[in-house]
Amino acid sequence: MRKPELLLPVGNTETFNAAVDGGADAVYLGLRSFNARGRASNFSHAQLWALLQVAKEKGVRVLLTLNTLIKNEELPQLLEFLHFISKTKLDAIIVQDWGVYYLVKKYFPNITLHASTQLGVHNSMGTKHLKDKGFKRAVLARELTFNELAIIRDKSDIELEVFVHGALCYSFSGMCLFSSFLGGSGANRGLCAQPCRRNFFSEGQGSYFFSLRDNEQINLIPEFSKIGIDSLKVEGRMKSAEYVNTVAKAYREAIDDFDRLEDAKELLKWDTGREKTAYFLGGDASNAITENTNTGIHIGFVVRTDKDGFYIKVDQEIEKGYRLRIKSLKTDNQVTIKIKEEIQREKGLIFIPCSEEGINKGDSVFIAARGTAKFSNRLPNVKMPYISLSSGLRNKILSSFKDINCGKEDIFVRVDSIKWLSKVNFPSISGLIVNLSKSEWEEFNFDTPFLAKNKEKIIIELPKFIMEKSIPFWQKLCKSSFRKGYTRFMLSHISQKQLLHPKSIAFTNENVYTLNDAAVTFLKKEENVKLYTYPLENDFMNLKYAKDKTGIIPVYFRPDLFYSRMPVNIPNNSFTDDKDNKYLKFIKNGVTIVIPENPVVLMQYADKLKNAGFRRFLIDLSYEKPSSNIFKSVIKKFKESRQIQPSYNFNFKMGLK
Repeated sequence: MRKPELLLPVGNTETFNAAVDGGADAVYLGLRSFNARGRASNFSHAQLWALLQVAKEKGVRVLLTLNTLIKNEELPQLLEFLHFISKTKLDAIIVQDWGVYYLVKKYFPNITLHASTQLGVHNSMGTKHLKDKGFKRAVLARELTFNELAIIRDKSDIELEVFVHGALCYSFSGMCLFSSFLGGSGANRGLCAQPCRRNFFSEGQGSYFFSLRDNEQINLIPEFSKIGIDSLKVEGRMKSAEYVNTVAKAYREAIDDFDRLEDAKELLKWDTGREKTAYFLGGDASNAITENTNTGIHIGFVVRTDKDGFYIKVDQEIEKGYRLRIKSLKTDNQVTIKIKEEIQREKGLIFIPCSEEGINKGDSVFIAARGTAKFSNRLPNVKMPYISLSSGLRNKILSSFKDINCGKEDIFVRVDSIKWLSKVNFPSISGLIVNLSKSEWEEFNFDTPFLAKNKEKIIIELPKFIMEKSIPFWQKLCKSSFRKGYTRFMLSHISQKQLLHPKSIAFTNENVYTLNDAAVTFLKKEENVKLYTYPLENDFMNLKYAKDKTGIIPVYFRPDLFYSRMPVNIPNNSFTDDKDNKYLKFIKNGVTIVIPENPVVLMQYADKLKNAGFRRFLIDLSYEKPSSNIFKSVIKKFKESRQIQPSYNFNFKMGLK
């Protein structure tokens, strides 16, 4: 039996003090650059320096989030950032980018590393790989079942951290492209626009198809302790100090005394979050989707209004100092107000003085905060020494990334159905990436003459999510295909190298992010990856800044905007957004995938990319109806550098923020 660490989110000084008051063993926070909550207040370098002193006095560990993807032009700033961190007493940093990992291990080895949930670690292969790479802790994917978690714990020799409370993303963390697709605000860059909370339309009806309830695992505290989970993490670096303090006290009580679990649950009723789900860990995710996207405690409705305020009929007592959120019945717009006067009651109703416009009869009323606890927003004045990376070391590190261009042009094609195989003109391409479901791989005949003839061009692609119980299947597929002479494999997670024969040739797809030269160097030097693929959400300027230009650039594809273990019911498996863009839903290997109806096409920029030094390109025909005519047409238009309409160009021109 192990008492796990209670890890609380900190978005500003007030929430830090609230977390400490609530009983946090550790806190995690971000500075004003390179963290996945770019919209939180976050901390300056000087504030962090002072906070670390307070935390040490209180016996609280401090973890820093450096869990975003880094662009090439940001590498000089990143080096300064890492140098500063290396001079602090931080307990660890949480990272997503393999380029950050590479720079830390090579040049700042005193920094302790935790792997962010953005890295998509969801099985024991992932935890083993992280241990081998020198990580101290893995923050596991939120989508695991408890049985999977227990097996991973049993097989892993690394600290494990689990999210136990707070908001849930619809998509696997690190695998969501919807926000980036809608306007360049990349979730992997800390700027998620929360598309899963939006209202979409199918058959003329609006619905929140993808909006999940909040995670709550208070009931599993004894089981987490029993199997030996090291850290229990609460989400919420953009939440209030009151929220952080309430949740901290509840989980502290449950961790310290299992017999007080019911008392802890009562306290959690005041966390002012969304409705709750135990999600996959709780064994039943069927109730995880909610039409109520609001945070706060729903207490009633507006009964009538007048020029001085409005009347509400509520099921719960409210008092002066409370903050209320009023959600419009007609438009979904919201107004937040603070009750500044004593409550007036009249004939069973409560009158709320208010000068805000847009509040109408029938609007829903929520308690957003009680305002019952106040915490200091100050830190002591602590003199921070001047810390700066020498220009010599910075230039040495940056100059270690060498300019490399390709020679001949290579065209790779991806297909997602056995029916495509007979439609492919192998002489016209350098490689065929075959991405099939488990059932289709079971039907796949490696001895088919025309496949055997072209086996050196066939690349077997592994999925982004491999359940623990499915590892033997994919391992058997990789080993048996290798014995038949199929030696090239495309990995969706670098840990999948463990499935391959040692003499296999490993490529990585766009899910193994190579947004910067440091990440490319890591894959080539440390993982012996033969070819890598650039991210789908990349932009031209970032590509242009790259020194290594030997990767594969996707120029025709339908991106997986959502990639989720959570099923959703959408009529006809298609829906639109408020701008009438159409999206389609598919299920593959038990995973729900959402794509745009029209493809992303960058083939019109082929000549521009070639002139910039790139020679390897990917045409992804997944989700297309298998046809030799489509195959020939798309290849032809690429070679002519021609556009295809209707289509999108994703972030290529407008840029990834």
